[in-house]
Amino acid sequence: MKYLQQGDPEKVSELSCGWAFKPMFEENGTLILNKEYDLMVNGGTPFEKDVEVDPSIARRTSSSRFMSLLSRNKQPTLVIKTNAANNEQKERFDVLPSVVVGKVPYLHSMALYRHYLACVLLRDRDNLQSTEPVFEPFLAHFPQLLEMPDLTDLLLERWDLKLKSKSRTDRRDVEVLVNTLVSTFTEWIYPLMHAHLPTYKAGYPNSIKKRAELISAFKIKGEQKNTGLAAMLDPSIEYEPFDMKELSFSVNGPQCIAAV
Repeated sequence: MKYLQQGDPEKVSELSCGWAFKPMFEENGTLILNKEYDLMVNGGTPFEKDVEVDPSIARRTSSSRFMSLLSRNKQPTLVIKTNAANNEQKERFDVLPSVVVGKVPYLHSMALYRHYLACVLLRDRDNLQSTEPVFEPFLAHFPQLLEMPDLTDLLLERWDLKLKSKSRTDRRDVEVLVNTLVSTFTEWIYPLMHAHLPTYKAGYPNSIKKRAELISAFKIKGEQKNTGLAAMLDPSIEYEPFDMKELSFSVNGPQCIAAV
């Protein structure tokens, strides 16, 4: 849990509300799917056992057996529900690393990123042994973008609008999906990633509010001209000096090692 200290809205402190353990596999080794858990929240650390979050509840326990059961139910719990991936999601998981932490709505774009990464590294390069950086701003920026939910949501929103103008056949074509995603990123997200936006920090309301205001201004300006690039001429938004490194993607980076 994060909380703001009175008088200083940018000074955020963190407080642990406890921890809970959820098994991922059955005793026979099979993955647990489609099950809801009501987990008891423990106090202390995962290395300690039988530590209650609120010991005062136990101290108030009555000698009555019925009242003891009621008191036990007052201990904090965490409800978690696990669901099995559908066939479409399974196909996308097949091109992703074995462990992925992220939002389900981002799954499609992450899978297309990996597909595009494989094409650039293995299909489109003349010399597979070369370690020279390649001109790929989308590949270079997308991993950073996923750490900025506000910009990622904007990308998916504008991408979805572009796909609605495509035919059903095109919306099923992976190459069309990738090219549309890359062009949407270049038009709407790349400029904002190099604008003078406050650093995204979850739990910092002032920073998130300022980011939302600048992103909204950029979006409105772009919609007026029907292109996000027009918003770059808006004097109310300042940008970082251009650096050629922004356009290059290292073929020796961690994303490449995982892909190959």
